[in-house]
Amino acid sequence: MGRRYGNGLARGGTRPSQDDPAFAVLNSVSLAAVIAHLTGWPRRRTRLGLPWLTDCEGLGPRLMPYYNPILYVAGTAAAAALLLENDSAPRRLPLLIPPLVPLLVAAQRAEHRRLRASATARPGWWNRRLAEPDISSTTQMINAVRRSFLADEALAL
Repeated sequence: MGRRYGNGLARGGTRPSQDDPAFAVLNSVSLAAVIAHLTGWPRRRTRLGLPWLTDCEGLGPRLMPYYNPILYVAGTAAAAALLLENDSAPRRLPLLIPPLVPLLVAAQRAEHRRLRASATARPGWWNRRLAEPDISSTTQMINAVRRSFLADEALAL
């Protein structure tokens, strides 16, 4: 299958010019997805003023030093492709980006909620970071410790 269809990135330069509009749409959506991530999740600003995610899709702050560069490389590649490649594509295709961003933010949030619900209903090794802790069992444990502590204090009197 890989030989027949190949990787879009590797084969993009060898495709006929009539495929340029499809690649321009792909690059526009890719850039919009990166912008949606950088605007739709908690962030701070770097010294250069760039947005830097502090958390995204439940990955947590520990993984953000790795995830942010991935986003910036993907966004830079998509922007460069829009500017330098796809010469025969209509130049107005990148105008898809602004209206796509809020739609992609909403889609990311919906997918994250769906994955969290799935992780809670069917926890597994791959999704355990998304599962919400069982508040009721945690509360029950805390209450049991409190009762035990109060009982020990009552016996000491």
